[in-house]
Amino acid sequence: MEVGHVQSRTRGKGPGAKAIARLFLLILLLMMVAGLVAAPSLHAGHSGNPIECPPPITEGETAQMRVHWNGNNRLWLRIFTYHWGHAANHRDYVAYFNEFFEGQEGNSPVSVPVVTKEDSRPEPDETFAIGFFRHGSWHGCVVTIVDDDTP
Repeated sequence: MEVGHVQSRTRGKGPGAKAIARLFLLILLLMMVAGLVAAPSLHAGHSGNPIECPPPITEGETAQMRVHWNGNNRLWLRIFTYHWGHAANHRDYVAYFNEFFEGQEGNSPVSVPVVTKEDSRPEPDETFAIGFFRHGSWHGCVVTIVDDDTP
């Protein structure tokens, strides 16, 4: 006679949820690694398409990240921001998660607003990353937010 046998199950978490969680962790890891090696200046992206990174931005101001495209087709991008491995957090800038941006026909660059938020806390300058995945590679910028508050 078997007494008190309890079967442990997790409700609502099938194989699909586990696969999604693994994919999310893989993307998170890739973004953390990219944050360690991303260059904060103009550099060539995949297929030689340059990314124009914004200069340091004073908190509360807006700048642009531009992606120049050398083709006849319209360029579209899904933009992400992240702060893992960086000092800034989502309260310091307007975050993007899979946000769609599209250029015009031809060689028109895609402009992405990089918006920082004002606060009254004196703090050191902070960084975060903004960019996109294209053809399996991360292309992006490390943005510096310059604090304008005095202690």
